[in-house]
Amino acid sequence: MKKSVMLMSAMLTLSVSMTGLPGVYASEVPVQVNGQTLEISQAPETTVPETMAPETTVPQTTVPETSAPETTVPETTVPETSAPEMTAPETTVPETTAPETTAQKVTVPQAMEGVQDQQTQTEVQSEVPDDGFDYGTFGVGGEDELIGNFVTRLYELTLGREPDQEGFLAWCNQLKNGGQTGADLVYGFLWSDEFKDNQLSDDEYITVLYRTILGREPDAEGKSDWIGVIEEGFGRLMVCSQFVQSQEFRGLCEQSGILVGEIPLTTAVDKHPEVARFVMRLYELVLGRPFDVDGRESWTKVLTDKNQTAAHVVKGFVDSPEFTGKNLSSSDYASVLYRTLLDREPDAEGLGEWVALLDQGYPKDYILKGFVESPEFTELCARYGITRGSIDASDRLYQNPAQYYQISNDTPNIGTADYNLSIGHMGLKVAKVIERLGVNGGRYKGMVTACRYTYAVQSAVQSFQRAKGLPQTGVVDLETWLAMGFSKDDWYYMGAYVSPNQITPLSGRSDCIEAMIARAYEYLGTPYVVGASGAPGTGVDCSGLVMQALYAAGMDVSPINPIRHSQPGYEYESASMWASSQFMKVPYSQRQRGDLIFYQNASTGAVIHVAIYLGNNQVIESWCEPNNQVIVSPVITSFHGSIKGVARPFV
Repeated sequence: MKKSVMLMSAMLTLSVSMTGLPGVYASEVPVQVNGQTLEISQAPETTVPETMAPETTVPQTTVPETSAPETTVPETTVPETSAPEMTAPETTVPETTAPETTAQKVTVPQAMEGVQDQQTQTEVQSEVPDDGFDYGTFGVGGEDELIGNFVTRLYELTLGREPDQEGFLAWCNQLKNGGQTGADLVYGFLWSDEFKDNQLSDDEYITVLYRTILGREPDAEGKSDWIGVIEEGFGRLMVCSQFVQSQEFRGLCEQSGILVGEIPLTTAVDKHPEVARFVMRLYELVLGRPFDVDGRESWTKVLTDKNQTAAHVVKGFVDSPEFTGKNLSSSDYASVLYRTLLDREPDAEGLGEWVALLDQGYPKDYILKGFVESPEFTELCARYGITRGSIDASDRLYQNPAQYYQISNDTPNIGTADYNLSIGHMGLKVAKVIERLGVNGGRYKGMVTACRYTYAVQSAVQSFQRAKGLPQTGVVDLETWLAMGFSKDDWYYMGAYVSPNQITPLSGRSDCIEAMIARAYEYLGTPYVVGASGAPGTGVDCSGLVMQALYAAGMDVSPINPIRHSQPGYEYESASMWASSQFMKVPYSQRQRGDLIFYQNASTGAVIHVAIYLGNNQVIESWCEPNNQVIVSPVITSFHGSIKGVARPFV
C-alpha cells in the first residue's frame, strides 16, 4: 500500500532528502548543463514513518436503566466559503531578438506576490557596459556562467527550446542582482502561457519538476507518490512549492550563486496541506462523499486561522443537516465517531457501552465529547498539526440555557462550617448555643432576633468561658463549642448541610421540578430558624428551604449557600436570589408549578421572603407566621406582604 506522504515546509540539510517530499534525493548521475557538470551530493531516500495512534479504552459509564426520549442535535450548517481561484499569473517569455551592442530595454518577470490571473511584467533598463554583468555578445562568461547555465536549463527543460536573447539576459541580470530568485524563475516559466499551452499530464508535469527543480530524473516511487498527491485533490502549485523547498533545489541555487526564494501560495489548502487532509477525511468519513473545493478551503482556513479547534470543526460536520439527515442508528453513529476520531474500527465492548448510553437518551454532544477528549483523538490532531480543543457538552438530557443556573448530576461540595460564632451570626450553630446557655429562655425559633448572636449571647458565653477556665472572649470557638458538650462533626457540618441530589442524567424539566417540590415537602413542620438551612427537622428559614429544595433538583445557586447565609448581613438571601440574573423572571400572571414567588415589604419594596409555588395558588414555605415552621399556605395571605415578582429556576 502506498505510504502516506507528509508535506513539510522545513528545510533539511543538503545531504538528506526533504521530509515528506517523495523521492527527492540527489542522483548518482551528474547533470550536464551547457556542457558543464553540476556536482550534486548523493543522499539516501528518507521514508516517513507511519504514526499509529494508541488505542484508547472507552471509560465505562454506569447509568440508570431508564428510558428517555432521544435528543435531537441542533442542525448546524457547514459554512461554505468561496476559495479564491488558484490561477497563476501569466508570464510571457520574451521572444529572441538579435544582440545589440548599445544599451537595450529588456522585459523581466517580477517576483510573484500572489497567485492571480494576470500577466506580471516590469520594464527594466539594462546598460550593458555599466551593470557589471559579463554578457559578451549573447552568452555569459566568467563568474556569471553558472547563472546563465541555470537559466538555460529552465528554457530547455520547461519550454523545450533554446533561450531567446532578451529573456535570457533579463533573467540573468535579475538573478545576479537579487531582484529575482530561483523560485521566481521556476514560477515564471511553469506558469507562463507558453508552458501551460503544452497541456501536460500529471505524469509529465511531475517529470518536469524533477528534471527542472531537482536536476535529475524521477525515481518511480517518488513520482508515483507525487502523482497521488495531485489526484488526492491538491493543486500543481502546491506540489511545485514543495519541490522548491527541497534541499536539492537549494543546492542548485547555491551552486549557481542565486537566491532560493519560494513559490507564492494564497489558499489555506496550499499553505497547510496536512490541515486540509484532516478536513478531507471528515468529508469522507462523516459525510461519506468527496470534499467540495469551497468547503475544504473554508474549514481549512478556520483551523489554520485558529478561529476554531478540531473539536468544533468535527461538531460542525456531525451537526450538519447532511449528516443528521442520515438518521443513523446508535451503533452506526458511534461507529462513525470511532473511524473519524479514533482512526480505527470500533471494538465490541467499547461500542456496546456507547450504544447503551445513546439508547438510554444521553445527548449526542455528550457522546461526542467523550471521543474528542480521548488520547487517540489528541494524537490524531497532533499528527495533523492542529489544536484539539473540546466541546462544551452537557451530560444531561435536559439543561437550562447557559445564562441561567445550570443543572448538575452531582451534589455540590460547599465546604465546611469551620467558623467562630460572634456578634451578628445566625443559624443552627447559634441556635444550639442559645438553647445550651438558656439565653431568652433558650428560645431560638421565630423572628429574626430570636436566633441571632446578640450582646446577650456574648455575655452568656463569657460567663460560660469563665466557669470553664477558658479565655473570656465572648466568641465561640471550637474549644468553647466542645466544652459545651457539642460534637466536632456538628461544628464542621451542621451549618454546611446540602440535600442529596435526587435527579439522574436523564431527568427532564418536570422531573427536576418535582424533585424540588418533593424535597420541600420533606421539611413540613421543620422549625423556622433565621439564617438556617439544615436537614429536615433541624431548622430552615424561607431561603434556606429553597436552597435545600434546589440542591435536591441538581441546582447550586452559589455563592448563595447555607454557610454564607449564617454570616452577619446575609439573613435576607431571598433578596440575593431575586437580584440574581441567573433566574429567569416571569410575570406573576404566568406563574407555574416550581416557580419561586418573592415577597416585599409593602413600604420599602425590599424583598423579605421567598416561597415555592405549587400551583392552584398554593405555596410551600418556611415562615415565622402563623406557627414558626414549614407549611403549605395560599400564595396571598395577610402575613406575607405584597408580591415582588416571580422567578423560574427551571426554564
